[in-house]
Amino acid sequence: MKLKFASGALEKFCNVEYGTRVVRKNDAGTIYPVYGGGGATFYLDTYNREDRVVVARFAMSEQCTRRVAGKFALNDSGLTLSTKDSLVLRQDLLDYLILSLNDDIYDSARGTAQKNLDVPGFRNMMIYFPLGESEQKTIVEKLDAAFAEIDKLEANLETKSRYTNELLNSILGSTFSGDNADPNPHQGPAVKMVELGDIASIQTGKIDVNKAVPGGKYPFFTCSKDTYKIDEAPFEGKVILVAGNGDLNVKYYEGKFNAYQRTYFLFVNNEEIVFPKYLYYFLESYVGQLRAESIGSTIKYIKMGNLTDAEMPLPSLPEQKAIVEKLDTAFAEIDKLREWTKQAKQSFSALRQSILSSVFTEKSDAA
Repeated sequence: MKLKFASGALEKFCNVEYGTRVVRKNDAGTIYPVYGGGGATFYLDTYNREDRVVVARFAMSEQCTRRVAGKFALNDSGLTLSTKDSLVLRQDLLDYLILSLNDDIYDSARGTAQKNLDVPGFRNMMIYFPLGESEQKTIVEKLDAAFAEIDKLEANLETKSRYTNELLNSILGSTFSGDNADPNPHQGPAVKMVELGDIASIQTGKIDVNKAVPGGKYPFFTCSKDTYKIDEAPFEGKVILVAGNGDLNVKYYEGKFNAYQRTYFLFVNNEEIVFPKYLYYFLESYVGQLRAESIGSTIKYIKMGNLTDAEMPLPSLPEQKAIVEKLDTAFAEIDKLREWTKQAKQSFSALRQSILSSVFTEKSDAA
């Protein structure tokens, strides 16, 4: 028997429910994770959602919908949906339906460098779903089983990803531990420690993130791991970029570029003393310390002083180049592992979307 489908604007069948404004400084607890548009940020002692799909509202990434299992707190940068009539549309099927719309929701968002949810457009988004309580239950059971198998594969992938990150941290940690900064007859002469403010020019970008343009000529670096484009490039050289807030990631780049106003970038003062890529690898090893020193409640950020006062071991220039050569080789292998992991994650995501599409795109019978 062929399924019957219902269709209409999302708000015809669903209630849109916003999260609650909370900040770490005033509200932090220890029990329930806080979600918004992305992953968990901190914890509260109260919760307002349980086993729901969350839709991002601000600073949306390509994964703008996500399932959150168990009890959690939803802040105001995310929203959830509840069915208006469970006899027409089951809540568990609705959650799968929202996941199936992930790409459509992201594509309809407003903004260039930073995408925000177009709430009126979202409320009027057309949805299609099969009718019948027993039919919906059967579909949900099949989706649950399929997604459980994919979850197992992703868990194995996460284990491999953790191993890759641990390997990276181990390599960087052993290189820049600074243990040889103290005299030791078995290690040879001590390696001096220098402050970054003494060996590099540290600046911040001046351009707002919304100045990025599609198809721009030059890289535009922001606090995101993504690189945007822009037509203006006032800076040029061998540069190390550090995100001033958010994930606090580090990048190395050679050439013309522009930067967001909350992004720090460093130019070595004298390349006969400091090899630029050596400084980059040091900052890769130091990013954990920067995260520990960051301040802020909702969004963590670092101050200029966190960089200028950081101490780095500085061996001779030939030794720096030898270290960089070894790290380049190690990172090349790690990059291969990361690329494999990335492709596998994309495959799992595509598989989920394919399964969901097979359920929610039967438009020919929509009533």
